[in-house]
Amino acid sequence: SFPTRRSSDLLDKDRPDMRSFITNIDHTKSGSYVSGLIKIATALVFPPLQLGLVMANVWTETIPGQWFIINIIWEGSMVLLCFIAIMDWEYQCVYICGAVYILFMAMMATVRADVRTKVGCERGDWLTDFLVCCTMYPLAIPQMHAELSAHSAAEGGTKNAV
Repeated sequence: SFPTRRSSDLLDKDRPDMRSFITNIDHTKSGSYVSGLIKIATALVFPPLQLGLVMANVWTETIPGQWFIINIIWEGSMVLLCFIAIMDWEYQCVYICGAVYILFMAMMATVRADVRTKVGCERGDWLTDFLVCCTMYPLAIPQMHAELSAHSAAEGGTKNAV
């Protein structure tokens, strides 16, 4: 007979993870659910607003506001493609929009992986980040924003505050 180990024995429960869970309404843990719902609704309707700040904090920015502008271009291209399809000018634009969405989520998953690295979270991988971003991006964006804000506050400086 083979010796067996439970998978729970292989995990270190004390390794660092994110401060908030992905399904939390208030990722800042300040007790304000209204503020959390506003951030989630903002991320649902206009992702570049918070995501641009997160990207600027994680990646270098050569031009002020470049990540915000890049996110506007991604989002605008998806809206334009959906508009073209809805107006029945060219329905295949829906498929192109789906491909643009997957690429946008791959970029967001890369940002999320870099956020985890920056805040010292050892749990998770890029594939999990990709799945989270594809299915729950309105929750992932405020979580990344809150994690970076808490990390910069813990470092004691507002130099990299989000």
